[in-house]
Amino acid sequence: MSPCVILNKSNYVHETSAAPFTVSLNVMILRALYPRFFRRSLGPALIVALAALWSTPSAWGQGHTRVLKSWSEPVKVDGQELVYRVEVVFDYDAGEARQYVYDAAGTLIEQEAVTKLPRPTAEELAEAYTLVLADDELGALFRENNAVLDGGFVLREDSGPCGPGTRCLQIEILAPERTRSLRFVAVDLVSRRVVHRNLYPGH
Repeated sequence: MSPCVILNKSNYVHETSAAPFTVSLNVMILRALYPRFFRRSLGPALIVALAALWSTPSAWGQGHTRVLKSWSEPVKVDGQELVYRVEVVFDYDAGEARQYVYDAAGTLIEQEAVTKLPRPTAEELAEAYTLVLADDELGALFRENNAVLDGGFVLREDSGPCGPGTRCLQIEILAPERTRSLRFVAVDLVSRRVVHRNLYPGH
């Protein structure tokens, strides 16, 4: 199969062979992320082209580390006004987040562990939605109800599947009119699996 070129949100180029199942799965992901967009009259070729943007883990920046948040911080050093760069980075191998501070020259001058995790990035949401839709039980629930996905809140538990060392996102599976909840689930991006298929039984 010919490789297709994929541009991720950081404008890096990756080449991969996108399997038909993967593209079909990512059509569902795009529909879950952007339901209003998919109500418009889109040609099949355009839909498949959009789905190919999420055809490989490399397109999401999956693995190792990911910058969750970054900003510029004005500081005064010896009477001089400088601008430092601050980054909050999650290490998926270690299951922890750290904050790094770089001076104006780009030199790391400070780092510390972060306990309050930032909201998920768009890439993390895409990865979480992929894992939900790839799950046999949840994928079937999604398709049978023509459902949509919502949420992506960070879920922390004192222990268990979403305890320390995890990066869990809570996802809600909704009926298409978004007035009825079908299921709340949780995905751990460290282990890359669905860890709760029904967070609130009887909800």
